Amino acid sequence: MADKNMRIKTALITPFMSCTAKLPVYSVVASALFGIKSIFVIFALYLLGVIVAVLLALIYEKTILKSKSDNFLIEFPSLQPPKLKNVLKTSLTASKQFISKVFGVVLAMSVIIWLITNIGFDFKLTSNIEQSILYQISLKISWLFTPIGLNSPAIVSCLIVGLIAKELIVSAFIMFNKATSTASLIASLTMLGSCIHFTNASALSFLVFVLLYSPCISTIAVQFKELGKKYAILGLIVQNLTAYILAMLTFVLFSGDIIPFLIIFLVFLAIFFAFYFMFIKFKKKDVCSSCLNCRKNCH
Repeated sequence: MADKNMRIKTALITPFMSCTAKLPVYSVVASALFGIKSIFVIFALYLLGVIVAVLLALIYEKTILKSKSDNFLIEFPSLQPPKLKNVLKTSLTASKQFISKVFGVVLAMSVIIWLITNIGFDFKLTSNIEQSILYQISLKISWLFTPIGLNSPAIVSCLIVGLIAKELIVSAFIMFNKATSTASLIASLTMLGSCIHFTNASALSFLVFVLLYSPCISTIAVQFKELGKKYAILGLIVQNLTAYILAMLTFVLFSGDIIPFLIIFLVFLAIFFAFYFMFIKFKKKDVCSSCLNCRKNCH
C-alpha cells in the first residue's frame, strides 16, 4: 500500500479477525456450554471480529490516521510459471528475516512462560500448577477480571498463556481440569467442582475476550518491527480495551441483570461523545490557527 496511514490502519485492525489458532478455543468452550448451537456462537464471533475491525478503521480514519483520497489502482503483472531458484531465494530471505526479527522474541517469551508455569516463587520446580509463579500472579490480578465474569485465577492463567499461542489455551484447560480426553474436557467446563468452569454468560464473555484481546507474541513482534513502538503500543491498548469493554457488556447483558448494563452503556456513551466533541473542538481550533486571511471571523 502506497499510503502509510492505510498500511498502519490495516496492521492495527487485522488482529481482530479470527485466526485458525482461536478456533479450537471457540469449539471447546462453545460445545461445552451451547451444544449443537455452538456453530451459531462461532459464526457470531467471526462476524463480531469483522464488525469491530471495520468500526475501528472508521474511527482511525476520522481521527489520527486519515488516508489520502487517491484512487486505489493496482497493476496486475503478466502471469508466468515461477522459477524454482526464485522461489527458494525468496523463501530463504523471508525465513531469515522472520527468524532474526521475530523468532528470538517468541523463543524468549516461550521460555519465560514455561518457567513461570513450572517454578514457584521459591525457584523450585513444582508439579502443582497452583503453586507456580503464573498462578500466583494470576491470583493477584484476577480481581481485574471480575466485571467480565472471569475472576478465576486459572482462567486468567489461561489468558496469559494464550499470549504465546491461542491454541495453548486449550492445553491449559486440560492441565488445570486434569482432563484425559476431549469429551472429559468438554464435560469438565460445566462442572462446578472443576478448576475451570463457565456459565453461559461467562463463557460468552470469555470467547469475546479471546477474540479481541492481544494477539500472539509473534504478531506483536511483527507489529513493533513494521509499525514502530508508538503505533504498536497504541494497537495493544486499543485491542485490550476493546476486548475488556465488549466482554464486560456481553457478560452483563447475558447474565440477566440489565440495570448494570444500562449504567455501563450510558457511561461509555458519555465518554465517547465527550471525546468526539473534544476532537471536533480541537479540529476547529487547528483550522482557525492556520487561517491567515480571516482571523476576524475566527472564534
